[in-house]
Amino acid sequence: MIFSVLLLLQAAPAPAAPAPEKPAEKIRCRTYQETGSLVATKRVCLTPSQWKAQERETQRAVDTFQQSGAANSPR
Repeated sequence: MIFSVLLLLQAAPAPAAPAPEKPAEKIRCRTYQETGSLVATKRVCLTPSQWKAQERETQRAVDTFQQSGAANSPR
């Protein structure tokens, strides 16, 4: 009886090891000069993927502005 229990325990598959977690992205900080001030600065800290997303959004906004003709309108 004990022998059969030991065989069942030995035959049971071991629980799968949890997948290693993806390492957290490092945060990168950039310092920008505040508009209208010669000394005031603003520090912005984001992950590399957040910086890429912000750059894409900024480029999309610039493209939209330029395509709308607002940049070339007479004053």
